[in-house]
Amino acid sequence: MPKRFTATEKWLDPWFSDLPLTDKMFWVFLLDNCDHAGFWQVNWRLVKFHICEDFIFNENEFSGRIEKISEQKWFIPKFIKFQYGVLNPANRVHKSAINILKKEGASKVLARSMLGAKDKDKELDKAQDKEKEKAKDKVKAKDKAFVVGGAR
Repeated sequence: MPKRFTATEKWLDPWFSDLPLTDKMFWVFLLDNCDHAGFWQVNWRLVKFHICEDFIFNENEFSGRIEKISEQKWFIPKFIKFQYGVLNPANRVHKSAINILKKEGASKVLARSMLGAKDKDKELDKAQDKEKEKAKDKVKAKDKAFVVGGAR
C-alpha cells in the first residue's frame, strides 16, 4: 500500500471546512485512492461502501480540484506538485509518475511539474561542492594546527 503526504492544514482551509461531512470524507478517500500520479479509477460502489450508501457527488463542490478525463478516470491536478514538488526523471518513483502522465496525455501537468528540475540539480551539485570544500578546509586547518602545535 502506498504511503502519501497529507496536508494537515486542510482542516483550516475554508473550502474544506465548509464541505459537508460526506464530501470531506470523499476528498480524503480520493486522495488516498488515486494512483501515484493523481489519477483515480472511478468506482462509486467502493465510495458508497466506505463513505455512505446514499453518497451523491456534488461536482460544484470540487470545481477546479478534479478534472474528469473520462467517465471512468479522474485526475487531481495539484496532486503531483504536493506529493513530489518538481519531478526528476532520475528518481524511480518520479519516473513512474512521469510515464503515467505521458500515457494519460497530461502534458500540461508534466511540463509544469518538471520545470526547474535541471536548475534544482545544479543547485544541489553546487551545495554538495561547497560542503566538500568546507570539509577540506577543516582538514587543512586541523593539519596546520597539528603542525604548528607539534613544532613547539
